[in-house]
Amino acid sequence: MRSRIWVIAVVAFFASLHLWARGTEAGTVVENRAVLILRERNETIPSLPDRFVVDRIVDIQIAWDDAQAVEVSPSETDRILHFTLRNDGNAEDNISLSHRHRNTPVFTPPPANPRIILDRNRNGIYDADTDPLINSVVLPPDTNASLLLLCDIPDSPEGNRSREALVARSDANATEGPDRQEALDVVVRSGRSRAVGTYRLRDYALKAVKSALIHSDDGALHTGTRITYTIVVTIEGGAGEIDDVELHDSIPEGSVYVPGSLRLDGTALSDAADGDAGRYDSKARTIFVRLGDLIQHRPHQVRRVVQFDVRIP
Repeated sequence: MRSRIWVIAVVAFFASLHLWARGTEAGTVVENRAVLILRERNETIPSLPDRFVVDRIVDIQIAWDDAQAVEVSPSETDRILHFTLRNDGNAEDNISLSHRHRNTPVFTPPPANPRIILDRNRNGIYDADTDPLINSVVLPPDTNASLLLLCDIPDSPEGNRSREALVARSDANATEGPDRQEALDVVVRSGRSRAVGTYRLRDYALKAVKSALIHSDDGALHTGTRITYTIVVTIEGGAGEIDDVELHDSIPEGSVYVPGSLRLDGTALSDAADGDAGRYDSKARTIFVRLGDLIQHRPHQVRRVVQFDVRIP
């Protein structure tokens, strides 16, 4: 009798897997057969096999990956929100993708030209040569894909935030399932998933103010008169960070650049394209000064000063 109870318990344990198997590929046939050993008679009695098919589990999830709202400015194009799409199910899934603009909070008008991009090399940057525009993706089980949502920011938006959603939907439908364990059922745990990313309009902006100092006794321009141009670059409107800033300024017509006069915050810069932050391009008649990353926070206020001289020939 003890052996009989032991056999029934084993069969019940395996049968429970029919309901909750996960991580095993859908459609896998699992068979269990118990053996009753009668030692006194040196006889073995096999049980009838217990077979079941691992059901298909549908479980897709999408998540917004940016750590915080992505800061944007009016008229910017191809601004990226980053997402990850996962297939946590146990079968290949064809997943459709769509964009939804959330009504509040909202830019007015909303971001335009939304595009869903598959980030093939997962570098978080849109590369038109390798990253295709998609509206669906096929994911094997236990895999994920990196997605980019690209939008263009309106010229003069009202409001300072915009919430943009990506919606993922499996093409699989749940089945009621016949009574036979050998049948492949479809169990939908999560056939639709949505994640919402946020753009935030910058409350600060880069500002440049240019002035000129004429070096002549009467303040008028004469042949040989030297003029010093000063450009003051600041961040207006609050705390923030603007990366990789470079200043370009053309030499005014009717004047010539004075070699060696380029300065940044009072420090002389060379005219050549070398290791320092400045250079002068004589063909383009333009000075270039790399200001780098400008980070403003209280009490630190960004203020970079570029100066150069020209002469009236």
